[in-house]
Amino acid sequence: MAQQQQVEADTRPELSHDDIREMSDWFYFFDKNGDKKLDRDEMKRVFHAMCWSVDDKEMENIFKTADKDGDGLIDYDEYMSLLQSLRKDPHTERCELIEAFRHFDKDRSGYIDEKELRRFLLTLGLAFNDRDKRQMDTLIKQIDKNGDGKIDIEEFVDIMLEKPEAPSAKYFH
Repeated sequence: MAQQQQVEADTRPELSHDDIREMSDWFYFFDKNGDKKLDRDEMKRVFHAMCWSVDDKEMENIFKTADKDGDGLIDYDEYMSLLQSLRKDPHTERCELIEAFRHFDKDRSGYIDEKELRRFLLTLGLAFNDRDKRQMDTLIKQIDKNGDGKIDIEEFVDIMLEKPEAPSAKYFH
């Protein structure tokens, strides 16, 4: 069934194959109970991971719009349709990424350091052990193009615009 859903999603011309794969990764990563549907809390985590701020009223409106079968949950097809409808033009997306960077950069240093990245990952409910720290260090090194051990705003925007395959799903379990 999931394969059929993937094929149906692949026919949507507005989304690239990489976009679909990334959105699928996020869906299955945040579907904690494995029922192939997202409840409101799971959707809030998806939006938070994508740096989209959604209050309870907005989440209620999202569910009213996206929940086509009225079961109070967002299934895969509803999720893909919802995210496709929320896509931004490149200029707006870049502006939102700059704002998201400011959200991570708690000390306003102009950089995201290991402590700030770890704090964000913990807010997603991700476990954090020694293995995760090594993987986070590897992730920072991959993003940190100038080698200073921190992520600056351009490095952040560049990596986010590359649409990587849900990095936290791959690096942190």
